[in-house]
Amino acid sequence: MFRILSTVLLLFAGASLVLQAAELPRAAGSLEVRTWEGEQWRLDQLKGKVVVVMFMSTSCPSCHAATQALKAIYEESKKRGLEVIGIATNRQAKTEMRSFVQRFEPNFPVTVGTRALWAQFGGFSVMARPPFYPHMLIVDRSGTIREEHTGRERNYYSYTNLRRLLEQYLQEPAS
Repeated sequence: MFRILSTVLLLFAGASLVLQAAELPRAAGSLEVRTWEGEQWRLDQLKGKVVVVMFMSTSCPSCHAATQALKAIYEESKKRGLEVIGIATNRQAKTEMRSFVQRFEPNFPVTVGTRALWAQFGGFSVMARPPFYPHMLIVDRSGTIREEHTGRERNYYSYTNLRRLLEQYLQEPAS
């Protein structure tokens, strides 16, 4: 009995590790949310644009830094086809979003989402440990997720690094 239970537990542990990472590039699934301002936002309406989808926490210092960097990059690049959305999935997001918006003044849409939404779009199992905040996915002009970065990559979220990364996708022609 102990041997069977041990085998089952090992299988579940292995499965959760496999389910946590989805391969790149991959087609972006559907993503539809209502923004903090009450507007409907749909990824499928943004074909032909480069889209940054950032799953974040309203209380995460790395998310705050990424928001500031994206705010500047979005201002510079929105006319070239860049779109950004921030989706807070932490437990306190509903009560903290107002102060987050007042403090950081994002010039791109932000909203509160669920872990299930994050898992579905991010390509991991809801039973697996989610990636670290912020979890940023870059969707190219054809609707393909080409890049995925998590909060473990702290240096990645600087203005310089994000700008360099996004520039390569903004230079690609719309299909």
